[in-house]
Amino acid sequence: KEVYMLEEVRSHTRNERGRFKEKDRYAFEAKWLGYEETTMEPWTNLDGSGPFIEYCKNNPKLKKIFNDSDTTTKTTKTKRGRRKKKDWQRESSSDDSDDSDLYKG
Repeated sequence: KEVYMLEEVRSHTRNERGRFKEKDRYAFEAKWLGYEETTMEPWTNLDGSGPFIEYCKNNPKLKKIFNDSDTTTKTTKTKRGRRKKKDWQRESSSDDSDDSDLYKG
């Protein structure tokens, strides 16, 4: 599988038609490292890349829609600041029994 590196985001367009979520209305003109031509890409193909984040930060309307929490990994916290366990973590921790007595020799 080939990996393409995003060099810069040059512009964006917004589709006014259809019943899309606000984020899904946007397409971005992407310039890829090592290629002269640009392509129009949905935000999901660019999410998390440095040039995409910078482009959104420099455009006030996009900054509201594509804020930092959407373009980085989220950590879920409770009101008191403790991290919540994900469902799969809860299941595995409740299934784990204390096996320390099995290893005593």
